[in-house]
Amino acid sequence: MKNTLKNKINKSLLHRLVILGVLCVMLFILATPLFANSTGRMPERLSLETHYDVVHFYSYWCSTCRKQQQSLDMIQKKGMFDHVQFKTVSMSSDLRKMYNVQHQSTILILRNNVEVARALGITSEKQIQDFLEENVVK
Repeated sequence: MKNTLKNKINKSLLHRLVILGVLCVMLFILATPLFANSTGRMPERLSLETHYDVVHFYSYWCSTCRKQQQSLDMIQKKGMFDHVQFKTVSMSSDLRKMYNVQHQSTILILRNNVEVARALGITSEKQIQDFLEENVVK
C-alpha cells in the first residue's frame, strides 16, 4: 500500500514538473519577440529605458514609399525626434512577418519593440510628423 501511494505521489510530482517545464519554454518563446532587436536576435544587453523605433516598410519600385522616405529624412534632419531610431526595412524582411505588415508604405511606431501605432500610405511631412507627435513620448 505504501509503495502504491508513493508511486502515485512520484508520478504526480513528475507530471507537475513536466507541465511546469513546458510552460517555462512556452513563456520564453512567446516573450522573445518582445526583447528581440530588428534582426530578430536577442540584444547583448537589455535596457530598462523606453526606446522608440519608427520602421518604414519600403519597396524600391513604390512611389509612395519614396515620398514617405523623403518626408522621414526631412523630419530626422530637423532633429525633433533624436531619441527615436528610424529604420527602413524591405518588404522581404522577416520583420514584416513578425509585425504582420501586408503593404509597403506602412510606417510602424514601436516602443520597446512592441507596436504602438501604424500608418499606411501617409506621405506628407506634416502628416508623418503629426503621426509621430501623437504616438511618441518626447
